[in-house]
Amino acid sequence: VATASYDKTWRLWDCETGVNLLEQEGHSRQVYCVGFQCDGSLLVSGGLDAIGRVWDLRTGKCIRTLRGHIQGILSADFSPNGHQIATGGEDHTCLVWDLRMGPNKMRQEHLYTIAAHQSLVSKVRYAPDHGAVLLTASYDRKVKLWDSKTFSLLSCLEGHENKVMGADIV
Repeated sequence: VATASYDKTWRLWDCETGVNLLEQEGHSRQVYCVGFQCDGSLLVSGGLDAIGRVWDLRTGKCIRTLRGHIQGILSADFSPNGHQIATGGEDHTCLVWDLRMGPNKMRQEHLYTIAAHQSLVSKVRYAPDHGAVLLTASYDRKVKLWDSKTFSLLSCLEGHENKVMGADIV
């Protein structure tokens, strides 16, 4: 189990014993979200400092820094292929990152910016099957489904009368 906290850390726990296995610092503001890669070897953390970090859970070290959002990151998810990450933030965008790209292995450049919503992006989530669809949810009361290869809009789901706080896809 991984947890994100307003104390500017994220932690890894053994859920059977309750033992804190790893406590990581690295964000200058609150850590708002965490997400595991499908095989459990990597974790992405997103902070209100507008920075994402990719951690190698075998070593406990930050192996990538994701800089591109201009406001806090509120949601992050690994694609099922294990090498793409989507992050959503207070800046109304969803950024897509490919861990295979970039000459500088430590600082990661984003692959694509989806100008997704008219308010903050509260949730990003890849479809768990092959990750062909990327979901974004927002305080603008909309949930949008995107093609994860072309980043074109597939569908816009409207009907909530207030902020969409979270969403999931199967």
